[in-house]
Amino acid sequence: MSTFTESQRMFDSTFNKIIILLVIILFGKILYTNITDGFQISSIFTLGILSLCIVLFIVFQVKTNISQEGIRVQITPFNLINKKINWSEANKVEVVEYSAIKEYGGWGYRRNKTGTAIN
Repeated sequence: MSTFTESQRMFDSTFNKIIILLVIILFGKILYTNITDGFQISSIFTLGILSLCIVLFIVFQVKTNISQEGIRVQITPFNLINKKINWSEANKVEVVEYSAIKEYGGWGYRRNKTGTAIN
């Protein structure tokens, strides 16, 4: 059996790039306002949070590896999930098309009443 490896990043989709662009515009607006009107603590805190969100959005990644041993899913940058599912532990494995948002509420390692999805 050959090994299949996939890596998905939040930054890869056009929609997410538009969101990041809007956040950067908001960042610039807050920074410009602070430069012209004087810095305020709340604005500096907001700029810090926005900077952190932009960085996390860019580096967030879901890695999937399917091999003879099983399926491994890793969500980085913080190793939020580093899960390995051995083939002996799986009752049923299917490759299906579905709507990640509608059926599972998002991407990554998800569960609902019908099962578990890794996408």
